[in-house]
Amino acid sequence: MSFLPQEFKDFIAPDCNRRLFLEEALRKSALDFYPITTGSCVHLCVKFPSAAYNSLFKIKTVLVHYDRALGADGSFITPGANDNSAAVYQVLCFARRLSSGSLALPGGVHNMRLIFTDGEELGGLPSAADNQNGQETQGSFGLAALFKKLGITDDEVYVLDGCGRGDVLAVSTAGKNSRASLSFAKKFSLLFENACALAAEASSGKHISIPVPYGDNAGFLACGIPAVALTVLPSDEASVYMRRLQKDKAFEKNVMNRGVAAHGAGFVFSPETAARLRKAGIDPAEALLLSEQLPRTWRVMHTLYDDEASLTPEAFKIMERFLDLLAVSRRCV
Repeated sequence: MSFLPQEFKDFIAPDCNRRLFLEEALRKSALDFYPITTGSCVHLCVKFPSAAYNSLFKIKTVLVHYDRALGADGSFITPGANDNSAAVYQVLCFARRLSSGSLALPGGVHNMRLIFTDGEELGGLPSAADNQNGQETQGSFGLAALFKKLGITDDEVYVLDGCGRGDVLAVSTAGKNSRASLSFAKKFSLLFENACALAAEASSGKHISIPVPYGDNAGFLACGIPAVALTVLPSDEASVYMRRLQKDKAFEKNVMNRGVAAHGAGFVFSPETAARLRKAGIDPAEALLLSEQLPRTWRVMHTLYDDEASLTPEAFKIMERFLDLLAVSRRCV
């Protein structure tokens, strides 16, 4: 028996217009929101009352992409249950908890900015035109560029992706070894440490920090804005992945440089994808070999196997605790 409601099933249905679905879900929950358009992407930002914010503390921005992978012709290829419907639904439920007053918030303040992002799947592959693993083609790059233009560069930015399966909360190390400024390094270090502390508390110590293929964090990092990504993995997959990282020191670099290309077996076998990989100087055969060493949870993304049956209630409980802890956490500006 499924532990998720019909609402979630409707969201992952093949014919679901996911933006319209989210807009309607927010309206039904009496949650105000406004669209942010960057290029062809439409992001949805939840609007909470001004009383929910205190300027003495940092804004905590949570990003979850609601788009899902499509075939080269725009056809349906995956329910996208874990990539990224689970995290979207977790954040939607979180928004409802914030709005309903069911969380014990000091002074009613949470300082949360929730954005359902569009276009994450656009940046899944490197291109010869840029050196940042497809970062500039992602929807989040346009959003991050807008943040930078508006001077919104001091938020705590958390990216949730693939959070519906497993019992180990993983904090991505992407950004730790950046060659950016000392100021960026200091800000990222504080953000990363805070994310790890929250992850430890939310998962009762069952958390890890590992390299995770880039998602929406890529666009923000490319714009010089610190952002930390979180995901969830089953214990056995996390253990095998960590052993490979320890055994092969080049594995981490390959995951971060080529991991997004192999992230989702469904795309590796596409002729269009193979051509793009070759154009970017990546051997498709090598990308396929790399994909076979990644956790199964990541390998089934972009395939029909990323379905509701693959999700686990443990992951949803961990993410509920993480988000609730994030709401009450406070860091001074």
